[in-house]
Amino acid sequence: MGQTKHFQHQATLPALLLLLAVVVGLLAYGLYNYADQTTLPKGSSQSAVGIGLDQSQTSIGLASLQQGGLSFVYLTVDGQFSAYRKRLAKTKLAYGSVIKVKEQNSAKQLASAKRLSGGHWGRLPILLDSGQDDPGAAGITAMSQLAAALI
Repeated sequence: MGQTKHFQHQATLPALLLLLAVVVGLLAYGLYNYADQTTLPKGSSQSAVGIGLDQSQTSIGLASLQQGGLSFVYLTVDGQFSAYRKRLAKTKLAYGSVIKVKEQNSAKQLASAKRLSGGHWGRLPILLDSGQDDPGAAGITAMSQLAAALI
């Protein structure tokens, strides 16, 4: 009684087992790193509540904001931006950048914002703010030009 071979080549079964091991390994890696696929720093709150800060609010305690349940902060790109960013590094708050859009040359404004931010915009999307509740056509045009320059 002869035995029948299930695979025609000797390498087929080991190759299938190796492929299965690779797929299981990649799946385990993906599941292990799934929690890191977020804009929030490790160990921070998953709440969707944040706050916007500007240079007039220098006395706000960032640790107390974090303990109060906030998970992110938007910082205005101004002269205080780098100081706030250094203070934020000591917390688990994510941060993003707010660029106040003026009706001027978008290239100059972007260069100024890059200089003030040091190229560190944060993990959150950049927020463009016209400073007006209902910006006019010129304000919307300035915002779109700045957005195009950021891309």
